[in-house]
Amino acid sequence: MANPSKDLGTKFETATVAYLRERTGDTRIERRAQHGNRDMGDVYGIRAHGYEGIAECKRVERLTSDRLDKFKRQAVDERYNADADFVLLIVWRKGKGYQAKGGKAPASFGENVCWLTVEDLLKVSGATGHIDMATEAAETWVSAPLKDIVDMITWGEEEDE
Repeated sequence: MANPSKDLGTKFETATVAYLRERTGDTRIERRAQHGNRDMGDVYGIRAHGYEGIAECKRVERLTSDRLDKFKRQAVDERYNADADFVLLIVWRKGKGYQAKGGKAPASFGENVCWLTVEDLLKVSGATGHIDMATEAAETWVSAPLKDIVDMITWGEEEDE
């Protein structure tokens, strides 16, 4: 029997992969099969400035603070399970597209919200500064449009080649 919510989530994950591949030019980014209680994120193979990360994708109609807190805990657990350097928690914004067509993400897809910790933000941005990762600030969560986070991931790539 089909599960409409799961189908929408799968479409959002597929669009996330399409968007990340388009914007980064990295075709190694893939959807990951579920691993039960040891899930390792929905998308893997995201590379940024020498780090490799995953994404946890959430397509929900209404995002409450309790639900967001649960998603953040899940994302951290899955980053640990995957032994990833960072995790992006990508949350659908109503009206911003979630379904890839012809292998392309909708034009508005980059306006979906990306949550990540300050520690992970420093990694994906290629920041050279230092933050004591043992401090509470390192695990503080921040958000930005996905397109801005992908811009950070790809900063300086031309110079590296």
